[in-house]
Amino acid sequence: MKKEKEAKHEAIIDMNEFLIKYGNQKLPEDRNVVHTIYDAASKGLENLDDLFQDNGFGRTENFLDVAKGFIVDYYGEDPAKTDRKANELAKEAINYLGRHLDDFVKWEK
Repeated sequence: MKKEKEAKHEAIIDMNEFLIKYGNQKLPEDRNVVHTIYDAASKGLENLDDLFQDNGFGRTENFLDVAKGFIVDYYGEDPAKTDRKANELAKEAINYLGRHLDDFVKWEK
């Protein structure tokens, strides 16, 4: 159980880091990328599509695919059946981001 919790925590960190890196590319003029991403995603993951203006690429390729990869690798799930669990993990990751904004802002710089 402890190993699972640690692995899940690492996946959540990776998901947020990928999202922030992508945000830095898409929003280079924004000096509060971490906060901007959290504000959008906390109201619904689809809001990332509007924020990045990328038809969902950042949300799917840079965030949900990391969640799916973890679920497939750690639990041995069929990749075609990971959408629901990936969305649940994504919500956890956004909640984690919200509770640790300052940590990610420090990492971002």
